This record gives sequence, C-alpha cells and structure tokens, in this order.
Amino acid sequence: MGATDFKVLQLLLLISLSEICGAQKDITLSVFQVSTKSMTVRWSRYSGASSYKIIATPKNSPQPSAFAQFSGNSVMGSVNSLSANTMYTMRVEAIDKAGNVLSSAELEGSSSPEVPTIEQAYSKQSDSITVEFSEVMGASGYILRTESEAGGFFSETVVTSSPCTVLQLQPYTDYTLSVMSVNSAGRSQPSAPVQIRTGRWFRYIHLFRYIHLSRVIHLFT
Repeated sequence: MGATDFKVLQLLLLISLSEICGAQKDITLSVFQVSTKSMTVRWSRYSGASSYKIIATPKNSPQPSAFAQFSGNSVMGSVNSLSANTMYTMRVEAIDKAGNVLSSAELEGSSSPEVPTIEQAYSKQSDSITVEFSEVMGASGYILRTESEAGGFFSETVVTSSPCTVLQLQPYTDYTLSVMSVNSAGRSQPSAPVQIRTGRWFRYIHLFRYIHLSRVIHLFT
C-alpha cells in the first residue's frame, strides 16, 4: 500500500468514526410513578423532536389504549383514565414538526389496585383504633394511614388484610384514618378518610354496610 492509499484509508476511517460518534442515541423510557388510574413516565430528550406522544396499551384486556401528547421541552408526563391493577405496554414517540416519528421506546408497567373502602372503624381502648376495610383484587398488602386532627402525628402501617389495629395512640384524641392498597407497581390513592376519637366507644360504619346490617336485623325482628 502506497503513502497516498494509506492517507485515503485514514481519512475514511476518520469520517466513519465521526459519523459513529455523532449518531444520536435512541430515546429511553422509565416509569416514575403509578396510581390506580394513571401512570407517570420519564423519557430522555431527543434532538429535533417538537413533541412527544405517550401511548398506554393494556395487555390481555379489551380496554382501548390511552394516550397523551407533550411539548418538545417535556421529559415527564402522565397518562390518565387507565384501569386498576392492569398491565400496560407504555410507548413514547419523539415526533418532529412534520409528524414523523424520530425515535421510540417501550416498556411494561402495571397500574396499582383499586382504592379500598373503610367499612367500619372503632376504638375500644384509649390507645388504639381498629379498622375494617374492603379487600381488593390484585393487592399484595395495604397501608393504613393515621393522622392526628391537631397535627403532630403521622404514621403508615403496612398490613396484609382486614381488620387491623393501630396501637400506641394518645387517649381521648381525634384521628383521621385512610387505607391504600399496594401491589408490585405501587400504591393506590387513599380511601375516603374517617375520623375516630380514642378512649370511648365510638364506631364509624360505612353507609352501604349500615344498610346491609339494618336489613339483616330487620329479618330477625
């Protein structure tokens, strides 16, 4: 190989290396947060994209896909109106001004379970509150949240089933309680809160549970 051929080869190698180094990486996608009805994802910025489209397609379900569109400056967004406890294929598309898809990425993620309902809550002891709630399909556990009405106390207790009891509370104190369901993807939104006071016989009964109990009592009277 002559000196001229060697220089030409070097030039071709430099051009190829420049093209490889200058090539843009594909867009990436990751799940940031999930809830019962929505999923928030993050993606990497892609040069030349004027907008991003997120598509959530349920797996093994007849439910339609959901999508959301975001500006070219966005790197995070949420898709709403999802079904609870459902596995989705999440797809991000980087789109230019002409509507062409420049790059895309996919992953699988699940929404969290349905929100439980507190059916009963009562305090028989001055330092504890017992809660009965509806268990939901797909939940691997539950989180019982307890807050004092006056502030200064906040706790989240992980439990596997209903009923459950919160201990070591202050006597004759008003507390607000709510329950969340949990699966591998995350937690649901909190249930509708209930207020209970420790240290006296006080019972909260959900309206539907109260109607059911009233009918049962009526049958035997």
